[in-house]
Formats: sequence, C-alpha cells, structure tokens
Amino acid sequence: MRLKMFLMIGCFIFVAACSPTPEETPTPDTEPSVTDEATREITDEIQVTESVITQGDAELIAFYAGIPHSRGADGAFILGDVNAPIKIIKFADFLCPHCQTYHQDVVKAFIQNFVVTGQAKFEYRFFPVIDQQASPYLAVLNECANEQDKFWATHVLLYDLAKNRQLDQNVVTNVATRLGMDESLLSACMAGADPFQFETDTVFGQELSVNGTPAVRVQVGENPVGVIKMGDTEYARGGVDLEALTAFLTSENPADNVVLVNRIIADNLLVDNSLISENENCQLPCWRGITPGETPLTAAQEILGADNTVGNVEYQESGRRVGVSFTQVDKDRICCQLISDGTDNVDYISLQFTPTIT
Repeated sequence: MRLKMFLMIGCFIFVAACSPTPEETPTPDTEPSVTDEATREITDEIQVTESVITQGDAELIAFYAGIPHSRGADGAFILGDVNAPIKIIKFADFLCPHCQTYHQDVVKAFIQNFVVTGQAKFEYRFFPVIDQQASPYLAVLNECANEQDKFWATHVLLYDLAKNRQLDQNVVTNVATRLGMDESLLSACMAGADPFQFETDTVFGQELSVNGTPAVRVQVGENPVGVIKMGDTEYARGGVDLEALTAFLTSENPADNVVLVNRIIADNLLVDNSLISENENCQLPCWRGITPGETPLTAAQEILGADNTVGNVEYQESGRRVGVSFTQVDKDRICCQLISDGTDNVDYISLQFTPTIT
C-alpha cells in the first residue's frame, strides 16, 4: 500500500479512543543533557543541515545515538543492551493523548533510569488506533527514519510535536530538517510498498490481548511475554506507572511478578465455557496437550478425535493455510479452529464463535 499525505494545518481533535492510564505519580522530565563534545560530533556528521539543527535537537540525536539499539526477529525496534535481562514492551499511538503523557512522564524516566544503565531494554510497538490514516502515516515516518539511523530521535520528536499540537502537512519536512535527514530518501521510503512494521506490531498486540493504548507487556529472559502483576494489581491495560515499573525491575525475582497473557484462546464468544478448564494438562499457550509451534496438525487432529468435549471435527484447506474446525460437544455452531500457516504444525488455536468459517 502507499501512504498518502493527510495531515492538515491546525490541531487534531482527539476522542477518547485510547485506553485510560492507571493513576500515575507524574515524574519530572528527566531527558538528560550531553556534553558539548558529543553534540559537536553529531553536528559534524550532518554538516549539510547543521545551520538549522538546534542545540536541543543535537542533544536529542546524540543521546539516543549513544544507547545501543537493534531490531528484533520480527523487526521490532529495541532500545538498550540486547543482553539486558528484562524487556519492557510498549504498544502506543503517537496521536493518543494518554500515550503522549505516558511517554513524557514515564517512558523518558524509565529509559534514563533503567535502559541507559543496562538493567532493561525497551521495545516499542506501533499500535495505530486513533486515526486510520494519520496513525499509520506517523508510524511509517518513524520507521523510515531508521534508514538514516534516526529512529529513536524521530520517535521522541514525533511525541513532542503531537503533544504540543504541532503536527501539520509539513511534518516530514520539519522532522527531516530538525534531525538532519535527507527528506527525499525519507519520502521515498514512506512511499514504498508494505508491509510496514506497524502491521506486524498490530497483529502481535492483538495476540497479546492489547485492545487500547498505551499498553505494556514484559518479558523476563526467554520466558513468555506477559503482564506485570504486583501484589493484587495486574497491569493488563493502560500504562504502568514508574513506581510500579521500578518495583518490578528491582524485585528479587521479576519473573514471579509476570502473569502470562492468554495469547491463543479468545473464549469470550464461546457458547459456554465447557472448553476452558483450570485443570488443563499443560500451561498456556498449550491447550489439550496441543502447543502452537510444536504440535503437528495431524497429531492435534488425533487429539481432538479422542476428546469427548468436542465434536464435528473437520479438516479444512485454503492455499498454504490448513486447519481443523470443530464444535463444542452437542452444539451445532462451529466455535473453534486449529490453524497451520504452511508449517505443518499448529500455529494458533482459536476458541471462539466463528459462524463464517468455510
């Protein structure tokens, strides 16, 4: 797809489309300063536009250039030491007011306190929810800045522009000028064909039960991704305040404070909950002994055939995607399916009322 220019002069009017953030204790802006020498090194590299780069923008570029950054296996943008033991994953939309506040009041301090020190790494996921055109457009702009090694500086600048209602049809020119990027290269990247990273991130967020922004997920070591649970509070929706993040990161065993996300079972639309049991013989994302990514589809079909809680087990095929659909026992409506996306293994399990399966 090609993204078209959409931003109009003036302010955006936002509706409450993003999730509310839990009560947070505002923290001061801790955006660090850099030495004059570091600033000079950055501005020397971008001599073509050094006359328009302000001291503040140069410091922004230098600060993020000094932090290790990488991309995950699926392209996710990661800030911090790749060997950091804990990863904080944030799903957000530049146009979401709650996300703007969360970035200013929490994320900046978190990066300074824990990412810079190597205690954690920060993974940003685009999750466009506010505007069908504007939100993806800004995500692609941010992604394309990575071609010129300015992803994180652009990331912060876009949040600042959005919070101050300074986004207009000149956003690409303004960002390129302020951060010393080649605007033509930036625009060419943005006009390219998808898929773009926001599409991958959106699917990943949906798998992790993200339905609003901001949303925070965590991963300790190689453990599954989950949500923070400190005491009786589970942070499955909204941002996690800095106090809770600090308590989690400095706890004796952070993995004990992570609740796994139900990534595969969407049971809220089941005819009843007879297929969901607290006494399963395996841990999510495993169900009925079937583990996504591991169990062959043929073996899963045999398991279903021997399971007296399901019925009408039927093999289906559509191109390289194959699957098995089934119903809850004694129910007429198809509720569920196991899908193999060309791997021969079960890639995901869906337990929900799906009347349009063919």
